Amino acid sequence: MFSHLTDKDIFIESFKNFMAKRLLSEKSESMDYEKCIVTKLKVNCGRTVTDSIEGMMNDLELAKDQAKAY
Repeated sequence: MFSHLTDKDIFIESFKNFMAKRLLSEKSESMDYEKCIVTKLKVNCGRTVTDSIEGMMNDLELAKDQAKAY
């Protein structure tokens, strides 16, 4: 379905914003689902598009690990 979109950049930007809200409010269904979507985007768009999204996910996981360790 993604391959048929004409404005992929708008979709990706919206996806980043909505994902950030889901992750920060902890309303995401699961991190595995989010990672699966990011992997599919990486296959279709390339790594440069998904680097910021993956960084956001990694930062959140690191923050949770540090909070547990504290």
